[in-house]
Amino acid sequence: MPYSKKEQEVHLSGFLEAISSLKDIITPNLGGFNSFFSITKLNDLSLRENIIAFLETEKNYYRQFREGDPLGKVKEKLKLNPITDPETELHHTLPYWCCDEKLVDKFGRNGYLLSEIVYRMICEFFKTDPYKLYTINSDDLWLPWNDMMSQDYVFETNTEIYILHLGEST
Repeated sequence: MPYSKKEQEVHLSGFLEAISSLKDIITPNLGGFNSFFSITKLNDLSLRENIIAFLETEKNYYRQFREGDPLGKVKEKLKLNPITDPETELHHTLPYWCCDEKLVDKFGRNGYLLSEIVYRMICEFFKTDPYKLYTINSDDLWLPWNDMMSQDYVFETNTEIYILHLGEST
């Protein structure tokens, strides 16, 4: 029996978390989190407005870590940048965040690189759902899923919005 979309989402996020743990081991003093999750898509809102609506549900996160109105600053600065060639973008970006080079240097190339597996999982996940891909200008924003450095992708389908977070912290 095929996995449900939610089960696939959890599986992909779990695999990304495992890569985060591996990164902690092979790059001392450099950690961070990778994740993949969905947010509710309200069709009467733009993509940006949907993300802001999600951030509004995370107000307590902002109150916990920041004084003033950091969410207001995020809402003001949040920009989505469309990616015209998702395949090339992901093939270019994933190897860094999956530590492919460090793993090959240490262990040689045995089997598939982690970035190739993640890419195949993403392709499988969206096999029946065409999507538009965007990046978020996240390095200068304080987002609930953020690390000190990150690359965040937004996948928008007709019915859902998904965030792929790839991050590092020291």
